[in-house]
Order: sequence, then structure tokens, then C-alpha cells
Amino acid sequence: MARHPDEDELIALALGTLPGGQDELLRHLSLCSTCRSAYDDLAAAVDSVLPAAPALAAPAGFDARVLERLDVHRPAP
Repeated sequence: MARHPDEDELIALALGTLPGGQDELLRHLSLCSTCRSAYDDLAAAVDSVLPAAPALAAPAGFDARVLERLDVHRPAP
């Protein structure tokens, strides 16, 4: 990685939503103490806040409505 990652990339890594491969970013974090420290702070924040987020189930019939709009039909059970 020829540049330092931006905060959005570090947050995506902490959330596990980084698009594409993460090998290059992880390699950079292993070599750059400044970026590693920033990542550690963000990861700690994610770890402390994420469990507090409410878990919400999709409303009844949500799957069927989405599939209907996509014109996808599930096989009958």
C-alpha cells in the first residue's frame, strides 16, 4: 500500500465490511504504527458500540415482498 488508509477503510475493516481483499491493508497495519494505533482505537469503539445496537427482525412478510418485487419465486415448502 503506497498510501495510508483513510478512516472509512479502517472502519470497514473493523466492521468486517471492507470490499475486496484486506491483505494489503493488514500488511500496512503491521508495518505502520500510526495507522495501527488509529485502527485499534476504531476497532475498540466498534467493539463497545456494536453490542448496544438493537437487533431488529425484518417485519413479517418482508422476504416475500422483496422476492415478489424482484420477480423471484421461492419453491413451495
